[in-house]
Amino acid sequence: MCADKRLPAGGSVCCDYPDGNNANATSQCVFRGERTTFETAEQRCLSLGMHLCDWNVMEYGSSCAYETGGYGADHASGFDFTWSNATCTMKAQINMDGKVAIIHDASSFSKPIKGRVALDTGTFFRVLWGGDGSALFPTYASNCENIPTCTLSGKTCVCDVNTVEIGKFDGTAFPS
Repeated sequence: MCADKRLPAGGSVCCDYPDGNNANATSQCVFRGERTTFETAEQRCLSLGMHLCDWNVMEYGSSCAYETGGYGADHASGFDFTWSNATCTMKAQINMDGKVAIIHDASSFSKPIKGRVALDTGTFFRVLWGGDGSALFPTYASNCENIPTCTLSGKTCVCDVNTVEIGKFDGTAFPS
C-alpha cells in the first residue's frame, strides 16, 4: 500500500544491497509493532550500511510485526506494512455514478496490492463534485473529459491525484 512518507505508517526492514534486491531482509525496530516515518526507516538502514528493501523480496511477517496469521494472505490481524524503496502513487478511480475509490498504483510490484486499494476492487465513496454535487466529473462516456492525467479502465476513469494541504481555520474567526 502507498502511504504518506511523513507519517509513521510502516516498519523498518533493511537489505544489504544498494538496490534493496536481496532476500536477506532484516527488521530494525525499537519495539514490536513500531511504525516509523519513511525518513526514520531509511536513516536506520543507512546507519547500518544497509538500504530499504525492494518490496518484491520482503516476506510477510517481519519480526517487528504484531502477531500474524489467521486472516489469509494479507495477514489482516498482524502488522505487515514496511517501508520500501519502491515507488507507489495514489490514484482515483471514478465510476459512472461519480463515486471514487482510492487506488494504490505500484505497478512495479510483483506481489498483489491489498484488495481494498487495488484497481477495480476498491471501496467507492460519494463525492460532491464542485462542492455541491452539481459539477461534471470524468466519465467513461466522455472519455474521462479528455483530462490528460486520466485513463480509461473498463467503464471507469483512473486519474492521478495531487494532494494539496491548506489551512481552513486562520484563527481570526470561529467556523460556523
